[in-house]
Amino acid sequence: AVGGHHHAIAGLSHNPFAYYPPTDPTKGLRDLAGNAVRTPVVSCFTSCYSSTRTIELNNVTGVALTVTGVEVSSDAGGDATYGLGDTIRVRLTFNRAVAVTGVPRVKIDFSTAAGDEKWADYTRSDGMTTLEFTYTVAEDDASSAGVSVLANTLALNGGAIRSSAGADAVLSHAGLGPDPAHRVDWRRSRVPTVTDVAISSDAGADDIYAQGETIKVRLTFSEAVTVTGTPGVKLDFGYETGGGKLADYRSGGGTTMLEFAYMVAKGDTASTGVAVLANTLALNGGTIRSARTQRDADRVHAGLGHDSTHRVDGITPTLFQAAVDGVTLTLIF
Repeated sequence: AVGGHHHAIAGLSHNPFAYYPPTDPTKGLRDLAGNAVRTPVVSCFTSCYSSTRTIELNNVTGVALTVTGVEVSSDAGGDATYGLGDTIRVRLTFNRAVAVTGVPRVKIDFSTAAGDEKWADYTRSDGMTTLEFTYTVAEDDASSAGVSVLANTLALNGGAIRSSAGADAVLSHAGLGPDPAHRVDWRRSRVPTVTDVAISSDAGADDIYAQGETIKVRLTFSEAVTVTGTPGVKLDFGYETGGGKLADYRSGGGTTMLEFAYMVAKGDTASTGVAVLANTLALNGGTIRSARTQRDADRVHAGLGHDSTHRVDGITPTLFQAAVDGVTLTLIF
């Protein structure tokens, strides 16, 4: 029961004679379908503040579930352009916790021309107030002005968007104009590429790696990559050691720089220095993929010539001869 005092309840409009449903859809007592709850008419001129009227409140929610924020939340990369296979993400934020069934969707637009509207499908929720919708760039998709989000295009598509109390969401929402930070060109089939190759370890003051010491090679990619397994890249010590040595992946997954390492073994030598062989990055059953799109990296890369500041001497000295001349001992290795 609600007392007969005439203060507004959760935004309900009032006068000395009656309560009326509010005109603001975000305020007032409402049922789960979003309908305003009409209260009893109070017919009196005196003592209205002490009278009592009973209102039956069934499935009432005080504030309608509405969209309060719209944004394109994905990263188009350094060139601000999504290529073939890239994912455009749209985030809708609600004024309170929301639950989803099925696959609702929202429309994005690539230009003012007809036929460039695309559906971004619901993919996930943060478990609270935010829903994410995605669209994957397909062949012939293009947007030189940038992606826009069309107002009031949130559609249930046979699903549901409701509050934790079961109230249906109000589907109306603001739109976003074309954003040049989110352009589209399907011809940019962008994948991570190797942009730099370097020997990153320090051979010491004598520029020589001895047996048991580690040679490190760093490959830099055009974007952050993830790694599974143990990919490798080949080093060359020259004819003295019979060619290539495989430096195995050690660290750097999730960043743009991957580090590979080789430990100098007994007998290894490279008097002219270590070289990195071009186009020898091998997966060895693992993967190297874009952290953003999960597309496989292009493994083509430059090489490095033999570097005299990174020589190798893994030969253990062996005593060849010993001679004594009076008090002098001469050892020959």
